Amino acid sequence: MQRLKNNQSAGSNGIPTELLRQQELPLTMSFTTYWQTSGLVNRSLDLYLQDKSPGHCIPYGFDEENSGFMFQDLYEDKVAKNEPYVGIHIFNKPALLIRDLELVKKVLIKDFQYFSNRFTRMNPHNDPLGSNNLFLIRNPMWKELRQKLTPVFTSGKMKQMFHNVDEIGLKLNEHLLSLPMDKQNGKATCKELKELCALFTTDVIASVAYGLQANSMKNPEGEFRKNGRKLFTYTVGRSIDFTAFFFLPQIIPLVNATLFTKEASKFLFSTIGYAMEEREKSGTVRNDLIDVLLTFKKQNYPHDMIVAQAAVFFTAGYETTSSTMSFALYELAQNQEIQKRLRNEIKEALIKSDGKITYELVHSLEYLGMVVQEVLRMYPPLPFLDRECAVDNPKDSYKLDDKFNPQYFPKPNTFNPERFAPGNEPGIANMPFGIGPHNCIGERFGLMQAKIGLINFLKNHYVAPNEKTQKEMVLDPLALIIAAKGGIYCDIVRDPLM
Repeated sequence: MQRLKNNQSAGSNGIPTELLRQQELPLTMSFTTYWQTSGLVNRSLDLYLQDKSPGHCIPYGFDEENSGFMFQDLYEDKVAKNEPYVGIHIFNKPALLIRDLELVKKVLIKDFQYFSNRFTRMNPHNDPLGSNNLFLIRNPMWKELRQKLTPVFTSGKMKQMFHNVDEIGLKLNEHLLSLPMDKQNGKATCKELKELCALFTTDVIASVAYGLQANSMKNPEGEFRKNGRKLFTYTVGRSIDFTAFFFLPQIIPLVNATLFTKEASKFLFSTIGYAMEEREKSGTVRNDLIDVLLTFKKQNYPHDMIVAQAAVFFTAGYETTSSTMSFALYELAQNQEIQKRLRNEIKEALIKSDGKITYELVHSLEYLGMVVQEVLRMYPPLPFLDRECAVDNPKDSYKLDDKFNPQYFPKPNTFNPERFAPGNEPGIANMPFGIGPHNCIGERFGLMQAKIGLINFLKNHYVAPNEKTQKEMVLDPLALIIAAKGGIYCDIVRDPLM
């Protein structure tokens, strides 16, 4: 994949970089002088904006590239490229772009007490679900919620959840087998793969998290899928919202930005309330998210906070995994030898298990794990990580990494799962789920969900490029969660492994 320049749209080199925000700096400070007076190597974001005013950035989605490229430009700047960290400004806020792997561990693990909060935040008055969920809530409430929600995502709980995810996986296989096929070439009607994968992940989250049947594959316009789709339909208005959340939270009240729209909030309050009521009536104990929420209710947690935890697992759980699955299918279509090797691995495992997908089978597929990790390296769902510094620290304390840095990944734009072969693991140079106490709580579940979905997709079909397939991936500049501009289209070809 190559990055597209000038009047073309962006390429797919979305790069997770980490930013440390200096919270207590006055809003009136000059955009270009803070780091200059500190003596630190600094670059302004006009590297990215060319002739636009130095020292700040425009909202992503209003330029021609995804937000990840803004930080990539700064990371690769000739003056800054040999520095451990670089001082930048994002709008009116000084920030550090850090570039050394050891410092990643220092910030995210060793000195976590100084960096336990994200800079990102919401307005609790008009977006209670957005502001009170585990992803965005601040310490000390974050720590309390994290400790109580963590037991839902242990390896033991993954085994318990496996049956429900596998059940939806079988429905995905049935759905694919039901698609009209050309009798001569075995090709299905061309489908947009991100949406197809989102039908699967929406049904998984509804079942596993809420104990409800969404039936999105049978009814793509059902309430679950309709509301989920609206949340991540990227428009200029939503781009302004997301820019405010991540880069300029002080304007959120002015633009009335919300993560969850009124319609989505109404749906989630109603649906989650129903799921909790039904569980209370039945007396069933599943040791799942709903049971944890009922515990919160007994402990008199605010209702908004209870529903917010279920809401964020719905949105994060379906959107990020469907993104990973669809980009995996795109790369497999573009790299047929890799796809053949992966399908052969799946075939051999299914033969040994008499065609049954088991928890042990999923975790035994080494090459599948390598493929998924390479997809996450090239297409991390969120193209940057940020932390807010709670105290003053010496300016020489912190440095960071880059998933597209040739130092860590030779030929970084080439899809190559061998980077993640046993013995080649890059450690924290690849951290799509973050690391440390504030890493993604759903990492195990997200990986299991993606793998089960891909196994069920590939056991009776393979994907191949067609005239609608992008030869070089172009990312949607409006998207928060990385997405292909115009969607991902490939031929789905019937070819049973057994």
